[in-house]
Amino acid sequence: MLDITHISFNMTDPIVGKNKYLRQALSLVYDQEKFDEIFYNGQAVVAQGPIPPGIEGYDPNFKNPYREYNLAKAKELMAKAGYPDGKGLPPLEITSQADSVTRQINEFDQKQFELLGVKTNVSTYSWPECQAAVKNKKGH
Repeated sequence: MLDITHISFNMTDPIVGKNKYLRQALSLVYDQEKFDEIFYNGQAVVAQGPIPPGIEGYDPNFKNPYREYNLAKAKELMAKAGYPDGKGLPPLEITSQADSVTRQINEFDQKQFELLGVKTNVSTYSWPECQAAVKNKKGH
């Protein structure tokens, strides 16, 4: 069964959208394999880009250099981004749905980002409200 989950960055946000090193660090600290084990019993295929397996255009040989878990490199990039150990970075806003599984995913996400000293706040919405919040570029 095809299922796609993702974390998106608000590219219009003055903090996250303008700082590629911050986005790269957040990507590298995210342990997708651990996520897969916890939420999909190790059965998911970790996508390397926006086109997942099963969809025309998927390239099984493409490897995104920011899709691996690499805490040391993530910390280096945080310093390069101007936020060593998260210092000076205001809490990032996560816009999310308000169901129980997504709440657990948000807790996982927060723990991953905390490894870099990044604090987050989660705003939860019903599905239509969440879609409207994303469309209106709420969150980071």
